[in-house]
Amino acid sequence: MARLLKIAALIMGILIALIVIAGLIIPIIIDVNDHKDRISQEIKKATGYEVVMEGDIELSLIPWIGLSLGKTHVANPPEFGDIPLASLDELQVRIKFWPLFSRRVEANRIILNRFKLVLIKDEHGRQNWISPEESVAEPELKPSEPLAEREIPAADPSRTISDFNIKGLQVANAAVSYEDRQTNQSMSIRDFNLETGRISMDVPFDIFADMKIQSWNPDIQSDLKLSALAAFDSHNDFVRLDNFLLNISAQGEILARPLKNDTLRGDLIYELSNNAIHLNNLDINIYEAQIRGKISALSLDGTPDISFEISGENIDLDKIMTDHSNQPAKAASVPDAEKTSIPEEPSTIEPINLSLLTDYNLNGKLDFREIRADNLVMDSFSASIRSGRGKMTISPLKVELYGGTQESDITLEDIRGALHITAAQSLENLQIGPFIQDLAQKDIITGTAEIQSDIKTWGQGNEEFVRNMSGKAELVLTDGVIKEVDLEKKIRDVFALAAGQIGAATDNSGQTSFTRIGANFDINNGIAVSRDLTMNSPALALTGEMTADLPRSHLDSRSQVKVDGALREELVSRYNLREVTIPLRVRGPFDDLSFSLDSETIIKSLIQEKGDETLQKLIDRIVPPTEKERNDDKPQSEVEGLLRRIIPGR
Repeated sequence: MARLLKIAALIMGILIALIVIAGLIIPIIIDVNDHKDRISQEIKKATGYEVVMEGDIELSLIPWIGLSLGKTHVANPPEFGDIPLASLDELQVRIKFWPLFSRRVEANRIILNRFKLVLIKDEHGRQNWISPEESVAEPELKPSEPLAEREIPAADPSRTISDFNIKGLQVANAAVSYEDRQTNQSMSIRDFNLETGRISMDVPFDIFADMKIQSWNPDIQSDLKLSALAAFDSHNDFVRLDNFLLNISAQGEILARPLKNDTLRGDLIYELSNNAIHLNNLDINIYEAQIRGKISALSLDGTPDISFEISGENIDLDKIMTDHSNQPAKAASVPDAEKTSIPEEPSTIEPINLSLLTDYNLNGKLDFREIRADNLVMDSFSASIRSGRGKMTISPLKVELYGGTQESDITLEDIRGALHITAAQSLENLQIGPFIQDLAQKDIITGTAEIQSDIKTWGQGNEEFVRNMSGKAELVLTDGVIKEVDLEKKIRDVFALAAGQIGAATDNSGQTSFTRIGANFDINNGIAVSRDLTMNSPALALTGEMTADLPRSHLDSRSQVKVDGALREELVSRYNLREVTIPLRVRGPFDDLSFSLDSETIIKSLIQEKGDETLQKLIDRIVPPTEKERNDDKPQSEVEGLLRRIIPGR
């Protein structure tokens, strides 16, 4: 037995010695550079891509398995042009030979210089990173054996790496570009540099990286710098980036102003076994805004389950995003000679993207303070959000703004490619004056608003949402004024006109005070109709109806104004009237309404009440006797014209 063991040991020693001798001698007597063409041919057979090795290849086996590669590039398929798919100037990899027998990797610093990757999707949807052989290959699937039921072989523990120790990784001046010729979108990462400390299992190591990113359509350029403490956690099967810090500087057409060294911090954990990612202790400082929270995404290999809790303050969206609503669209330059031959294409509205409802399961909360958007200021905004299987609920949604509180329950649902929206809301104590001032830059009304509504709509864009709106709403305004509309003065002027008192002095405060304005609306196909419009004030009482055409942004209201209080006493005593009721018409675009009183109706009522004698006195007062005999072609005064229309025989 002892003799057999000695013989086995001798044979093993001889084999080891032969391996060592071969590892030392083979790289010397065999020059790999003499076989570059053969190597390229074998790679093309295996992958479909042509590899061109311009620089020298250095190979070693003992005590390091070493590979040093000079200038090398991978050619693009012919249909994608002459620019290489991938190229590099230098690659150095050195791995110790003997530790591999115990499933350990010990490597020197891995160096990669001037690596460049060019990714292209052409006009036909073909991708240059998928080889022709791979794109036409049919998967070998058994129809009778569904994918979910197939047995996936477990990894062989004897073939996996139990430990590794790499001195570090160094990437210098790398670049990656992507071009989508179907959507005319592209982006590039350039000047990418990465350096790490020693990389070992379960031992944290430092990472430092910087890069420049540029995208087109939309145009944006950014500089990023990253530092973090990384670790491979073998016990929990995690990859971690603890206390990472990302510094961001950026400018571009979608940014209202450049970002200057703004920061994003947090702890990033990736679970290899569960294919899940967690972002904890998130802390973003951008445009003086502070955003904090945590985000988790599970089941990344299927429909991701995303949970989040995000809070923040001092968020000014007007500083972040540029308003393109008033900017002309970019157009290609067309020679004058060709302009008449190019037909105008009808404008199309891009349908709303519903992937957020269908591609993700969301469950989270938002809680923000001090938010500004489109010049509106919100003291707080909070919402609980759930979504999945094409449906999202936002309930409750609570907003505090301009002294008021809005509470809403909103449902969004994808039904056959159209977004269906159901919204019930309650708004109380909103100070309507400053709200409209900030929203429309107009000082037209003040007061306290309360709104109750239950609305449904559907469509694929904003215009369809407005056109398809239906439901009910109740509006109440209290204790305010309508500015630049003085109904009391208009009433005095109309009666003075009817009585022939042209130019009579009246008070003009320039506004109409009210104690309450109220209306209930029925909404169908974007048309809101109220049959119970009311307004009360110390001097006036109004009843009528109103129609608001939301798609056309147009309002039409007809009502009766009953004079009350001191104004009624003044008119009764001055004109000896029993009752004073005046028709009022309000109509026009929402942002340019006109208010008009029916002068002819008032004059008719005066004549009916005071009789024919009053009419003659009125005509004599307004139309001097010398003018009664004038030529019919001579222009009439305003009141005379009214009188002649009312009683043509006169």
